[in-house]
Amino acid sequence: MTNEELCLRAKSGDRDAANRLVENNMAFIYQTALEVLNRETQLNRCLGLEADDLAQEGAVALYRCVERYDPNRGIRFLTYAARAVRNAMYDCMAKQELLLLEDGNDGASDEATSENSEFLSRLKEAICQLTPREQVYLTYRLGLNQGLRKRTRKDAAHHFHLTQSWAKTTEQHALEHLRKILA
Repeated sequence: MTNEELCLRAKSGDRDAANRLVENNMAFIYQTALEVLNRETQLNRCLGLEADDLAQEGAVALYRCVERYDPNRGIRFLTYAARAVRNAMYDCMAKQELLLLEDGNDGASDEATSENSEFLSRLKEAICQLTPREQVYLTYRLGLNQGLRKRTRKDAAHHFHLTQSWAKTTEQHALEHLRKILA
């Protein structure tokens, strides 16, 4: 049975079809996870994510694509879902990165502590290469100035008179620039 047929059955409520759809595409999901990890090796060493973590995020993203997929558009299901799978993996890394930045080294293993310290040092240098707007936003949001407390995105949006959506966009752009600088 093709992905498209499984997707149609899953849309009509067949949970087994949805599960088979995900199972049939696990090789693609796992391969994508490995590609993402290999592309972001330095960052991943500090985050401690494994291919299984990213594959799980990718599987959930693929499962969610079932509802939005429209076979009448002439696009194969996996072509449609591939971007969502990859984006879910990068989102997972971004969330983990924010947790690392917000929490410092709390909970890090002894092996990772020195790498995290080195990474945080490089991160502070990299922040200086961002646009002034991104620098100010991330410094405020993550509490990087003189031990200030971290703040929620909602707090940061309010402080800078932004909508939460615009604050999220600013944060995503800043983190993407950081990744490029640190790569």
